[in-house]
Amino acid sequence: MKSKVLLFGPYSKDGLAWSNFGAPPLGVHRIASYLRKRYHKVDVVDPDLEKITEKSFQNLVTKNKYDFIGISPTHLTLENDLALVHLAKRCSPNSTIVAGGQEATFAYDLIFDNSPVHVVVRGEGEKPMLRMTEAPVSGGLMERFGNIKGLIIKDKGVAIPTGCAQPLDNHEFEEVTLGIDFKDIPYDKYWDRTRGLYEDDLANVALRKKRLHEIYAMRLFETNYCPRGCTFCSSTNFQNTVAGKKGTKVVSLSPEAFIKMVESAYLAYPSLKRALIQSDNFLDNNRNQRIKKITELIKLKKGETLPKEMSFICQSRVDNVTPQMLGYLRESNFVMIGYGVESFSKRMLDELNKRVGPQRAEQTISNTLSAGILPYVNVILTSPKSTPYDLFHTVDKCIDYLDLGAEVGSYVCIIPIPGSALASNPESQSLIEAAQVKIPYTNKSFSKTIRLLPEDPLLQELVHRFYEVINDKKSECMEQYNIKHIPARINTLITFSTLYGLAKKLRIPKYGELADRQISRIQKALVNI
Repeated sequence: MKSKVLLFGPYSKDGLAWSNFGAPPLGVHRIASYLRKRYHKVDVVDPDLEKITEKSFQNLVTKNKYDFIGISPTHLTLENDLALVHLAKRCSPNSTIVAGGQEATFAYDLIFDNSPVHVVVRGEGEKPMLRMTEAPVSGGLMERFGNIKGLIIKDKGVAIPTGCAQPLDNHEFEEVTLGIDFKDIPYDKYWDRTRGLYEDDLANVALRKKRLHEIYAMRLFETNYCPRGCTFCSSTNFQNTVAGKKGTKVVSLSPEAFIKMVESAYLAYPSLKRALIQSDNFLDNNRNQRIKKITELIKLKKGETLPKEMSFICQSRVDNVTPQMLGYLRESNFVMIGYGVESFSKRMLDELNKRVGPQRAEQTISNTLSAGILPYVNVILTSPKSTPYDLFHTVDKCIDYLDLGAEVGSYVCIIPIPGSALASNPESQSLIEAAQVKIPYTNKSFSKTIRLLPEDPLLQELVHRFYEVINDKKSECMEQYNIKHIPARINTLITFSTLYGLAKKLRIPKYGELADRQISRIQKALVNI
């Protein structure tokens, strides 16, 4: 008997998912494709894309009488994700409700306590979901699913693990990743919505080509996880937690399989202009020959099964990239590399377990600019042990790189996401700021971690004041500079200007005195955008 399944992605409700470019929940679609190929009926809903309402969601669930309803919550959207679970349960009381993904893997107890979720899938969802859809339809939850590894089942009020699951091996990972049916993902709806943010730029001949590549883009992944162990990251612990042991193997697509995935995406959507490769290990420092092979295949396929002007963006650690690798990438039209620099303070880098110094980051950024590729520098400005020097030294470096043409994305505080080392560190607990959040459509609420504060009293006051004023600062900036949309570059400039303004008000030694000069540089950058 084949099952009817509803899978829905994270639900920001307030537009959070569209604060940058909207993108489909690709992991959810990968599971959907895997189940459809085995003849199950699967619907996928992106609540933000569909602008879902209480009534429309209830109508969808009531009408279809799903056997399984699956949710992939995130930490930032958790209360809204759980709200849809409650609605689903009311409308379809006989459906088995399943949660999966990183938030569910690490915070299953919170999810069980605050929602009618029956089962949590820990780790990759394809094989466990398939086995659940093919399990007997009668009997208790443990009777039906107790022999499926990688689950936590809530049975009679108790969370019962079914044992550790093994991650997908190379063959399985390639099968499920190449099995994604891109034609079933409504990219045209995402692109239309993003295009609406840039109509003025599209009328500008100088900006049109750049904007079209930014709009008609797809996010793809080609590895299963990053094993580097940064203390602020939960995904680095995901596969090891599921397997119940350390040292889980990193699994990647072969060069040929990678090209096949991109070709499949282009075949489904011929207007595709850019692939964003969201894999931290894509440029691993042992992969010079692999990258050479991939870039050779890209050049070979362009004009045949890929468009001639197709561009690429990828991610990397700063210590993975070699000048030779940059040459290969530039030749095949890689236009941007996102680097997880995090800080230009060695002390803070050590605290975050980056295992690389700021000098290496500076050299890699310089090499990338010299190769004609745009570096996208991601930074975190505070940590539990950080000082005003750590914050403003990194801000000053980033302003210099913005002047050189680099892109910068910034986070003022670490979000203590379940599963990360910093979130579970006993020394960090007193610095975690949480809020009591209400689950819409219910009378339930729970405590949700919001940010991890620095110990330094002056820096902590700076952070608190920043979050009190930043939304007003963004609104003022949008009105002053006629900005319709705040992508990362503009968000970072507003963040830096606000931090320096507060440094002046708080009379932070040295940096309060530099505030006027640095704010002037930032304002010039905003005018020129």
